Amino acid sequence: MALVNAGEPGKVKASLDRALRILGDSAALSRKILDYSGKGFRRAVLVDLRHLLISNMESLKGLVSPRIEFRLRIEEDLPRVEGDPDQILQVVSGLIANASESIEKDGWIELALDRARRPEGQPPHGHWIEPPPATDVVRLAVRDSGRGIPPGDIGRIFDPFFSTKAAGRGMELPAALGIVRNHKAGLLVASSPKGTLFQICFEASGGEDAAESSPVPAQATVAKTVLLVDDDADLREVLTESLRDMLGYQVLEAKDGQEAVELFKENAGRISLILMDAVMPRLSGGKAFEAIKKIQPEAVAILCSGYGDDVGNEALAKHGFKGFLKKPFSIKDLAAAIEKALAPS
Repeated sequence: MALVNAGEPGKVKASLDRALRILGDSAALSRKILDYSGKGFRRAVLVDLRHLLISNMESLKGLVSPRIEFRLRIEEDLPRVEGDPDQILQVVSGLIANASESIEKDGWIELALDRARRPEGQPPHGHWIEPPPATDVVRLAVRDSGRGIPPGDIGRIFDPFFSTKAAGRGMELPAALGIVRNHKAGLLVASSPKGTLFQICFEASGGEDAAESSPVPAQATVAKTVLLVDDDADLREVLTESLRDMLGYQVLEAKDGQEAVELFKENAGRISLILMDAVMPRLSGGKAFEAIKKIQPEAVAILCSGYGDDVGNEALAKHGFKGFLKKPFSIKDLAAAIEKALAPS
């Protein structure tokens, strides 16, 4: 549509804005599929769930219709849990949004957080979708006074693409289940015509705080030349234009890992950073970077992949990449990753 209306800037902008929205929806859906499949785990740190919920309370309340009462019951002095705070918040947000949609008129939603020595037994009409850890747990619960889940649907609500909502994609709850499984947490669902309870049981942790990554320095070394390695010609074209015209780098292109090694041999003195795809013909990104480091041990590279961050973090540890970009990523993400990779240690 943008091409058809090339002479009318207003229509061109509207078409491009619409395309960006569709691409954003597609990217979000692909992330949920990765979460469900167990490939979307990002990072594990010790999380203070009480602090996480309270610090994001305004955005959580914003998911609830004004006609619905939002109740909060959070205990103090709770142990931390090990997990990814962004993904935990994603699950809570999804459960609250689903609860709000299930209440047709007035009603209430309760967000609760407490501790249990052992998870309580299965209540009537409840289902342990994932069994609870056999240890002390921190319980995070979302309860509502909505219309409930039909008994025949409880076993299906976590199936990919199953939805009882006309506009639903059917991936919110499957993604939540994948995240819960990755956190080795228990998941209980109990429902009746008077409302529904979703309860997640995280294993309580007594460990010390996990080390957080250092902030990116305000000033970082500027690269003159980037070696871009990807077997997708369209992606190479877009990234080359972005790196050159928007970020100010010179760019060398390679269509696979083997060609990247050969190009690096010829241009090692001028290449400041390598942007490397993970899966390619002839030579994968990890093996190609290992070969490049034999030429120049201090070479710097960022790995790009459509797989989840757990795959990227494994490659970082195994091959020594300085960063990981999960496709699809924005120009802002790209610029930040390059800045961080080239910053003084």
